[in-house]
Amino acid sequence: MRVVPWLCLLLSACNGSSYDLLVDLNTDLRPRLDFEHVRTSIVEAPSASLVGTQDDFVPAIDDDFLTFPGRRIAELFGNPAGDYLVRVRLLDGEGADVASRDVRVALGASRVIRVRITSDCLGVSCPGGGDAPDATECLGGRCVPPDCTLDDVDLCGTPGCTSDAQCTAPVDCADTRCEMGECLAAPVDTRCATGEYCDVVEGCTQLPEPPRDAGVVVDAGGTGFDAGGPGFDAGLDAGVDGGPTCVPALCDDGDPCTDDGCSGGACVNTPRCGATEYCRLGVCQPDPTFRLETPSAGGCADLGVGHPGGSDFLFRRTVTGRPNADAPQFNQQVSCGTPVEAAAVHRLDSAGREMSSFYSAAVTNCYDGILGRWNAWVEVDGQRSNVEEVTYYNSRCANVRTCSLARSYCSPCRSCDFGSNYCYLGTTCTPNPTLAISTSNGPGCVDLGVTHISPPALTVTITGRANSTSTQLNEHVSCGEAEMAAEMRTLDSSGRVVDPLTTGTLACDSTIYGRWNVTAEIDGERSNTVSVTYYNSTCPGIDTCSRAAGYCAP
Repeated sequence: MRVVPWLCLLLSACNGSSYDLLVDLNTDLRPRLDFEHVRTSIVEAPSASLVGTQDDFVPAIDDDFLTFPGRRIAELFGNPAGDYLVRVRLLDGEGADVASRDVRVALGASRVIRVRITSDCLGVSCPGGGDAPDATECLGGRCVPPDCTLDDVDLCGTPGCTSDAQCTAPVDCADTRCEMGECLAAPVDTRCATGEYCDVVEGCTQLPEPPRDAGVVVDAGGTGFDAGGPGFDAGLDAGVDGGPTCVPALCDDGDPCTDDGCSGGACVNTPRCGATEYCRLGVCQPDPTFRLETPSAGGCADLGVGHPGGSDFLFRRTVTGRPNADAPQFNQQVSCGTPVEAAAVHRLDSAGREMSSFYSAAVTNCYDGILGRWNAWVEVDGQRSNVEEVTYYNSRCANVRTCSLARSYCSPCRSCDFGSNYCYLGTTCTPNPTLAISTSNGPGCVDLGVTHISPPALTVTITGRANSTSTQLNEHVSCGEAEMAAEMRTLDSSGRVVDPLTTGTLACDSTIYGRWNVTAEIDGERSNTVSVTYYNSTCPGIDTCSRAAGYCAP
């Protein structure tokens, strides 16, 4: 049985003419110290004509861009399918470029891309001498093509590192870490004197005066600024310039989601939102939630039976979050250890809710790539929901007949296109068999009232698995007779057999006259069906192909 494309129906946005693009930034440059704003643009490739520009993202000083995958900086919604360049620019307070990076994106589904900008690319111009003409971007101090992303590191050339030990700190006040093939500098501010911070390019550097933000003390852990509040410590400023311990006007951290002021001689930036909320544009929004209900308990769904409708659904999804928001879904096949995939984007209604049920009367084969255990979640405004687990099993198949067995299952044929392939012996993607029959007396017609030597009466061509054995199955349709197995043929090493069949003349009372359906079968997999009608130009009533198509010998 041919099956529906399950991965498309269950996991992806398969319909629609526009797609959403979410952009994360990973960098060892420091927000509000090395750069003030991030501007993300999307342009058509290769013309570079502007499609749309994301409003500037203004980070807080304690935003973590260093830890993979970094920080969400842009959400570009409603883009037509096509090839684009996503341009990420880090800007200083005057709007001038500090660093930038172009990433090529082939957009045919909603997705997340992760852009990395490294401090060792400052001052590097690409392409350099000896570089390929398309190596226009810098990563790890070397020139790479715009196709190089954190989602496809194979296009980034030789990685800069495979372990932390291979990385050398650019300055004394920084440590290094190897993140997905590149060395990133991790500043340690406590190695610098009072009133200084660690700049990963210049080393220990005087804090700016007057302070751009106030209220944050240097992290005692020595890895950056304390997340307790975005700004510089007022006590440090007093030690430098002898000013007051707290000036309310200097406590504004630029974040509309905090209430700013002085308390006990120090700046306090109090978050406005509660533990199950986040702030967006100064408004508290509910954290997103994600729920998957399955017919069986414990997040189990049987793909060996149909789920036609009503209360018999394969799964039911409920998403909650900010009203009218888009909630991209992300999936990971845990039993296979596959990377995270961006799937469908769900639009929440005015009550902040989306619920839908999935039905299908079809069943999967025993080696379908969806079988196994998955984790799934959604994001709203970059906020991640809880993670739901679902295991797809097939009660018809011995190796995955229960949810428990399928939890650790990973199909060796998960990459097969089951529309045109099958899984041979559970290990190998093999093309489905095909059947073609050329006939001597017009399409699908053979006259048995004459002798056929050259050319033959008909030629049977079968393709399929190399060196396999094909069984021909014949059904006498005009007589309503049951299907029966006929001759067997062996395919050659290229997966092909061509069999010309010759005939002499037959008598008018032969039982072969009429219309037949012919199918080839290899490894239990069936080919397409071909119709052939046998007639006799010397016999009344069956002297044409059209007359014989409804004939059955008495």
